[in-house]
Amino acid sequence: MTFVRRHPIIVGTTAVLLVLAYYWFVFSVLSYRYRLTLEVDDPAGKTVVAGVLEPYLRHQTRFVSGRSVVAKLRGEAIALKLRDGRLLIALLAGGGRPSSPDAPIRLSREVFAPGSCQERVCSWEEMKGVSGQRPLSQNEIPALAILSDPSNPASGRYLAVKDLTSVLGGGSSVSAAIAITNDPVTRNLRDAIPWIDNELELSRFWEAIIHSGFVPDGSLEPETLLQRGE
Repeated sequence: MTFVRRHPIIVGTTAVLLVLAYYWFVFSVLSYRYRLTLEVDDPAGKTVVAGVLEPYLRHQTRFVSGRSVVAKLRGEAIALKLRDGRLLIALLAGGGRPSSPDAPIRLSREVFAPGSCQERVCSWEEMKGVSGQRPLSQNEIPALAILSDPSNPASGRYLAVKDLTSVLGGGSSVSAAIAITNDPVTRNLRDAIPWIDNELELSRFWEAIIHSGFVPDGSLEPETLLQRGE
């Protein structure tokens, strides 16, 4: 107590530093970014588009969510305008059935392992050191949806890989690749689908893809298929 009275500035400064250190650890963020490139080859020719996503790992106190570490994602679904005017969207969900909303967070760490990393799945720290571009297998390509009329969310339908030829035309194929990047997260989906922030329109899109075969892995909000993070 005597020390506190004699050195209030030292005690106060130490307390502030301890609080800052606590919040730095509790709420610190570990992240990296990757570019997802989508290519469609259909009877009209090849079309390519790319977008940058950012998985991030946040440390937090357990009372916030019951977990000390939470993995999240910043970014948007990738939209590719086909030559016939339709819009193909690589959703923020895995291509399996059921489709996992966490797949875009795990994708790059699984694709780059084990060649560049020590384990079957790269650690978050190891992702900073990987380089090059890796192709995705058909099972790793995100869930796809297609809008026959981009201005009408109800025109959307889930597009399974087995249906590519019947929907896009004979001989059509979809391929994808990812690469680690320092480029900023892309935010341009609103240009392709201006109804993205309209809750009613999102519900119409959700109902359309569900009725056409999309099966989510658990409950999720429709907007998380198209955009996440701040």
